[in-house]
Formats: sequence, structure tokens, C-alpha cells
Amino acid sequence: ARGGSTPDVGGTATPRSAVPGGAGGGGAIVLQSAGGNDVFGEVDVRGGRGGVFDRNFLAPPNGARLQTRGGDGGDGLFRQEAPAATAPTLQGALLPAAAQSAGELLERDQRVACQSSFYATGLSLPPAFVRYEIDALVDGVAMTFSDDPTVSPLLAAPGAPLLAVFQAAVEDPASGAFATVGPWRARVGSTAFEPGVRSDEGNAVRFRLVVDRALAQQVVVTRVVIVYEN
Repeated sequence: ARGGSTPDVGGTATPRSAVPGGAGGGGAIVLQSAGGNDVFGEVDVRGGRGGVFDRNFLAPPNGARLQTRGGDGGDGLFRQEAPAATAPTLQGALLPAAAQSAGELLERDQRVACQSSFYATGLSLPPAFVRYEIDALVDGVAMTFSDDPTVSPLLAAPGAPLLAVFQAAVEDPASGAFATVGPWRARVGSTAFEPGVRSDEGNAVRFRLVVDRALAQQVVVTRVVIVYEN
């Protein structure tokens, strides 16, 4: 995000010549992290360098030399924000640290999500996916979510602090690649009213979990199980 610089102009003057102007200002970069901040390169928001015009006119003794210098661009802003417990410190910046360069992360998304990789069953034929079981601490209270009411009456669905969706795929046993990816489903097992990943005839599955902080301040998932039958 460094500002652009202006090239220099020199040599012997022609009848008309453009004079380089000022340089561009640096941009702004804000890094926000709910954990720690690690910057493994340089963060450059410095202003650009103004161009120099340096020309000779005619020849001595009647000649003259004209020199002008364009202004340098102003430096930009680099700021890191993280929770107060992680004590954010400025890393990788090419500017000296200032009071506003690091601070506490105060913004908080209402919804946060994570997604797993595909889990292969290792079976050549699609298994019969039965159900999911998810154990979590919801604001310190242990809860189990499942699409099987014999396991738990709580669905990880809209209206709950934790939402889960699942996706089936077919693994190519030769290459290990996952092809024929199905749609995202709210269930693992299928019912007469709503299909789950069981209906997509895949031999691999992955999941996505979404926490709704409007319904719970803290959700800690401790266990995710997808049950299938060969």
C-alpha cells in the first residue's frame, strides 16, 4: 500500500519539458484478529518519493541550471487490533509505532463459522449415512445436537445457537480427489420430508458449523460425530 513515486527528469532541456510533480500518499491497512497477529513480511504504507527535475539550459556562460523537487507523499496508516488478552504489538511495519498503531479489537461478528475438510469413509460403495451428533458447551451448559430425536431433541438448525450443514461427495479411489459434490444439507439422515446427505450417495462428507452470538455468547464444540452404516 505504498504511495507511488514520481520519476526524475534530467539532462539538457528541450524547448518544452514536463516537470515531475509530487508523489502519492501511502494507503491504510487494518489487521483484525480474534487471536494473535503474526506478520511474516513487510507492511509498507510509506508515502512515495517526489520526482526531481534537473535540467541545463543552453551552454555556459549564458546557460543556467534549473532544479525543482516534487513533494514526497504522506505516510499511510497501519493498525493491528486483537483482544486485550493477546496484547497486540506492531510487527512488520516500515513506519515507527504510534499510539494509534495497535489497539484492542472491539468489533464482534454476530455469526462466526468454520468448515471441515472432506472425511473419506474408505468405502467403494456409498454407505448409509444415519445421523450427526454434536456435543457443545453453550454459555457453559453442556448440550447435544442431533438430527436423530432418539439421541437429542435439539437440532443444530436456524433458531439454535449452533447451526450445522453437511455435504457429501464421491471420492475417486485412484486419485483421492473428491468429485460429484452434492448440495449442502441440514441433515445427515434423510426423512420422507427432507433429504439428507444419505440421499446424495457419496462416500465422503464434510460439515460447516455456524455460531449465532445473538443466541449465545460462547459456544465451544467438543465433539462432532457422523454415523453411517456399511
